[in-house]
Amino acid sequence: LPRSIDMIVAVLAVLKTGAAYLPIDPEHPAERVEFMLHDAAPTVVVSVSALRDAIGGLGVPVLELDHVETRRQVTDRDTAPLSITDGVQPSDPLNPAYVIYTSGSTGTPKAVVMSSGAVVNLLRWHAMTVPGGVGTRTAQF
Repeated sequence: LPRSIDMIVAVLAVLKTGAAYLPIDPEHPAERVEFMLHDAAPTVVVSVSALRDAIGGLGVPVLELDHVETRRQVTDRDTAPLSITDGVQPSDPLNPAYVIYTSGSTGTPKAVVMSSGAVVNLLRWHAMTVPGGVGTRTAQF
């Protein structure tokens, strides 16, 4: 997804399910995107129809958030609030939160898996080192 509120919501939704996410910059060269998708083998790509050409045909199912059918399925869902345990697996700090690829400056990009515990530690460090109140940034991403 391009940087947007939809991207933030999608990342939080993925994390809430206990899954990990792999950020793919739509501006990256097609070969790099294809390599990362093949190497990481994600279950699904969350995207929008405008990026269909960049992602489609790479062998990974794509969920287009702005597709008519996706919007229909979302609107037809029960709007009752979910409980804290609905569809959520027990959290473990060693579970992957996201996968990021190195720049590949020495050859092939390498995947680095960040655990949820490592992300929490990073955010705690940011909060202590770069204190701020409402409306300030305390994390780098």
